[in-house]
Amino acid sequence: MNLILITPEKTGTDEITLANQMLAHGLDRLHIRKPYSSANDYSAYISQIAEQYRAKIVIHGHFELLSELKLGGIHLSEAMRNHPLVWGQIRDIPPSKTATSFHSWDEIMGNEFRYRYVFISPVFDSISKPGYKAGIGLEGARATKQKLASRNKYCPGIIGLGGVGPDQISMLHHNGFDGAAMLGAIWDSKDPLGAFLQAKKVISELIDV
Repeated sequence: MNLILITPEKTGTDEITLANQMLAHGLDRLHIRKPYSSANDYSAYISQIAEQYRAKIVIHGHFELLSELKLGGIHLSEAMRNHPLVWGQIRDIPPSKTATSFHSWDEIMGNEFRYRYVFISPVFDSISKPGYKAGIGLEGARATKQKLASRNKYCPGIIGLGGVGPDQISMLHHNGFDGAAMLGAIWDSKDPLGAFLQAKKVISELIDV
């Protein structure tokens, strides 16, 4: 069960220090999503992440930085995924370094690109986006995997996003998800590092089903 952390849109106090601490304590992937930031802003942020963790960083924009900074991958929004010019820019990036977001099981079923993993959301009521309610049937993860396997089709890793905190991780695991992506449950906590460590503890105690 992989644990992925998405950054807030605007960089907060101690955010980068906390990100380094979480990476040091076993965070699998740090997704840097800063839609209002320039390439220079991204570079400045990443320069403050310990070099040994760069391969765990996934960026949501300024994809030219991937090879320049030896990062782990890129993440495509729905708009990017449907934009031919974006595909022209990233054509040399291997699928193993590419992820995206979906909002239905049918989208995953119909996808032909071999993403390393995909986010599907919202699996629970969002913490960071009030009013963004759960809209994904959890049972769909295992059913989707089974259907794709029966057709000999590739299935990317399926990561649950939206309202995921330490208390929801076991539910995702038992429904066949490959990982959990967290945002509000960590960054909106009074103790972000403590909330992260709690999530890691839950994962360490999971039993395969």
